[in-house]
Amino acid sequence: MLARKTPAVTKGFVRALPVAVVLAFLNACGGGGSAHSATATSVDSTSSAETITTGSSEGDQDAAERLAQATNLTIDDLPDGWTATPPLFDDDGRIFGTCGHLDLDRTTVARAVSDNFRRATNDAGSLNLATTTGVLASVRATQSIADAFATSDFADCVGDQIIDATGAPGMTGRLGPVPAANLPDVADQVAALSGRFTLRTSDKESTFHLTLVVVRTGKVLTTVSSMAIDTEPDGAILQDVVNLVADRQAG
Repeated sequence: MLARKTPAVTKGFVRALPVAVVLAFLNACGGGGSAHSATATSVDSTSSAETITTGSSEGDQDAAERLAQATNLTIDDLPDGWTATPPLFDDDGRIFGTCGHLDLDRTTVARAVSDNFRRATNDAGSLNLATTTGVLASVRATQSIADAFATSDFADCVGDQIIDATGAPGMTGRLGPVPAANLPDVADQVAALSGRFTLRTSDKESTFHLTLVVVRTGKVLTTVSSMAIDTEPDGAILQDVVNLVADRQAG
């Protein structure tokens, strides 16, 4: 719980950002949406030599679900001081459909969402983490997501979606792609968006640093969300989570 009193509009925003933005992003690993942006090509689930047909066998489905669940972050992975709460709801924001022109409904084999993790900081802010892992039907499907994620047009669209999703007046900010040279050399592919959003009310200004990272190994793709509210981001813990996810994806 934040040490200082938070205005009602800020409470709503703090709740809406992880739900409407983070969970919507993560949900995109398991649901598509209408085409909007031309920044990436549509996923072709039949073109990869390593395609798995969704529901082709009960064994394949069970194995994919186990892998998705085992890859995600858990409270046991984090240092003391972190707390876990269940996802508020399984949002159908379908950000990749809106911003990336990617239809994932027909390519997702399994998907699992982690709890939301939070740690209060000494400056009355908080750090927040969550992951979602999707096992898709082909390598091309996961690669298309990671490729779209790394573009400026996608970042601009997502930034607009964040502001729209909160519905909070007085909110400004944007996301941008993280340069490849600044990303860890793990897994088959890593892409990230990062940016800062500010919410101004009559008696308070709150700042939210948001970083979204996709980690891809073969047909497995995990979205890691890291949000720092009214405090500085913790790059070390985010790096640790990305490394952990990459190791788990590789088995």
